[in-house]
Amino acid sequence: MIGAIYGFGTTGAVAATPAAPTTSAPSADPTSDPAGDASAAPPDGHWVALNPVTAAAPAVPTHVLTKGSCPAGTTNYSGAKHPYSCLAVFLDGGHHQVGLRIGRSGSENSAFGYLHALQDHNVEEQTIEHAVQINAAGVLQPNNRRLYGAEFVAKGKATEEFIAFEERAPSSASPDKYDLGIVTAYCTAAPSGPISRCPDWVNDSL
Repeated sequence: MIGAIYGFGTTGAVAATPAAPTTSAPSADPTSDPAGDASAAPPDGHWVALNPVTAAAPAVPTHVLTKGSCPAGTTNYSGAKHPYSCLAVFLDGGHHQVGLRIGRSGSENSAFGYLHALQDHNVEEQTIEHAVQINAAGVLQPNNRRLYGAEFVAKGKATEEFIAFEERAPSSASPDKYDLGIVTAYCTAAPSGPISRCPDWVNDSL
């Protein structure tokens, strides 16, 4: 079983996380975002990982395991502990396991996980999954969280940025001792613009 500070889950190969340079990204996490959800995708663009997989850290082939598994007994906590239920486990390019809990939406201090990403920032599960998978590793931040991100590049210019943050430490409020996992995910106007709700096209294209 994987220790709490090394990953989340019990399935999938786990390798040492490749070293990555520290990069800066917005660390604030407001829950009231101004942008609409239904703007059209920019034409002729593509997504580029902020810490792309290289030959030294090969991507997980699509025909083999691309997800880990939630540890037994962690998927359906009851009552006040329900937000800490494990929803999914993703593997990054270094096969580190990144947990996504059901979470909750609402205030900046208490919101986290999938419901925070979805309801507060219009980010769907598969968008987080793909952002994790195309990055070689989470980039260490000054607050010890790891950043998984991608830029949408159109006509040679980055026009949108997707950011997800992982907490590689357990929560004292959680009934288990695994990493808290994804705490938030959102979009910004690249490069490093103000935090906003993700347009629908981000979920459709990333």
